[in-house]
Amino acid sequence: MAATFQNYSGGTFASDLITVPNFTAYLLQEVYERSAFVQSGVITRNSALDASAGGVRTVVPGFIPPAAFEERMESNSTWGDSGAGYLTPRKITANAGTATLIHRGLSFAADELSKQASGADPMAATLSYMTSIINKNRTATLLSHLKGVFGTALAGNKVDVSAGTGGAEYITASAVIRAKAVLGERGEDLSVLAMHPNVYFYLESQGMLVFSTSAMAPGGGVNWSGGGIGVTDTKVAYFAGMRVIMDSQLPVVGTGAAAVYTSYLFGPGVVQEGVQQALETKADYNILSFQDVVSFRYSYGFHIMGTSWIAPEDNPGNIELADATKFGLVWDRKLIPIVELKCKSPYS
Repeated sequence: MAATFQNYSGGTFASDLITVPNFTAYLLQEVYERSAFVQSGVITRNSALDASAGGVRTVVPGFIPPAAFEERMESNSTWGDSGAGYLTPRKITANAGTATLIHRGLSFAADELSKQASGADPMAATLSYMTSIINKNRTATLLSHLKGVFGTALAGNKVDVSAGTGGAEYITASAVIRAKAVLGERGEDLSVLAMHPNVYFYLESQGMLVFSTSAMAPGGGVNWSGGGIGVTDTKVAYFAGMRVIMDSQLPVVGTGAAAVYTSYLFGPGVVQEGVQQALETKADYNILSFQDVVSFRYSYGFHIMGTSWIAPEDNPGNIELADATKFGLVWDRKLIPIVELKCKSPYS
């Protein structure tokens, strides 16, 4: 029989796992594969944002869609805007937005006594959660960035139905279409809808009841077996023609029936990501404290095309990213395919 509380030198330690180069590559791949914002196409990599050679911010030029125009052609020497019988060449312009880079890291440690006392390996358990931990941290950073951008720069791209009554305060197809309408014809560019689970579960409940879409409008009549609201197996994968992302980190203000939920409508690739330092892991063993130690670090930045980081400082924390005074616009807001939608939920 093995000795009580014996620590076997041949056991698996963090250093046995972390120092393998493939572990870092595997973890990085897992982070991207399990990120709903990446997989839905909301976040896309943009090498123009990378600063591997150094720096604290990057300048990203973006072409502004030119206004539509045409000229009347005639068979004479005076037609056209030129007045000289030829088409006038036009230009496309670009405005540069600035993106700030952030540097983040985290570390875990576990000593041998903790493994002996618990009969389990806390470090191994920690590593099994690393993908979720990093994804939650990235999402928190993204949501702070969105809060800052919508504070002033994109204040015109907001719709709030939370003050409605009789069901109008909940997310409905009408509310989503109202949100799309703030961009005019460019509202059709919006393809992803991110929402809190309580908002999602309201949509799911509507699908389970299997009635027609008219029932989701205030005062609409219920038509049983009318086809539902376009969901499959009662799971809301798409709503109002948009792919749905559910994340519990989406902002909530208030509690109970008064809680107001913030959802976001995104166009494809509206959030660009640059990387200065890819995910790096290091592990070691402290012989004085008998501890396995592992550290992670990464440097990156999110950027919404058409906006710009205008603060004098860089490497902001999430509190600084959420500051509305630190972002400005370099494009017309209607050219930026992202809209904020506030509503309530009966499942608060």
